[in-house]
Amino acid sequence: MPKEKNRTGRLENFALFVIVFALILGVMTLLQVQRAAPYIIVNICLLLASRAMLKSDYGVDIFRPSETRPGRQLLLGAAYGTLIFLQVFLLTLLITELLSIPLRLFPWLAADAAIEHIVLSLGLNLLMRCAASYAEEAFWRQYCWRALEDAGLPRVAVLLVITLIFALGHKPRISWISVVLIGLTGIGLGLLRMKYGEGSFLLTGSAHFVFNLLELFIM
Repeated sequence: MPKEKNRTGRLENFALFVIVFALILGVMTLLQVQRAAPYIIVNICLLLASRAMLKSDYGVDIFRPSETRPGRQLLLGAAYGTLIFLQVFLLTLLITELLSIPLRLFPWLAADAAIEHIVLSLGLNLLMRCAASYAEEAFWRQYCWRALEDAGLPRVAVLLVITLIFALGHKPRISWISVVLIGLTGIGLGLLRMKYGEGSFLLTGSAHFVFNLLELFIM
């Protein structure tokens, strides 16, 4: 009975955490927050909160992985991130060609702004994408993943549920094509989580960040 009570408590914590996170994002969306700084702060808070919840509910510290060579995870993640990006980018080129949709490459080079403004904008974007990459991996493919498995879902179902929410939560206002492409990215990151297990935070975080980095400079 105590074990069931602990499991119930973990699921209640998970539900409360998800509700609070959704409310924060909803308020930011309603207020049409565009600046990078608030998103950087929110993602840092999400990362730290996810870590705290993982330690509290599952006794796991994602900042101290069991992997003895974290540098290997970072490099391997960077390689996987590049591979995932190339796949999504080539598919994007194919879709835009078939549907005659214009695709702007290197959009940051086309800005009619002073070099100082471009550098500042790129710097804030890099910080935002770095914070978002690791925060989202901590939340989605570490904390939420464990919580859904704890609820009894098989790993394939966990992968599909997280990928669907991950995709819909990103850019549904732009087009459904972007949702599909983000979903493919989520599947790639989820497969890495399945392959490398619970200690894959640095690997998937690095892959996510490299994907976001390449996307910033090319798409």
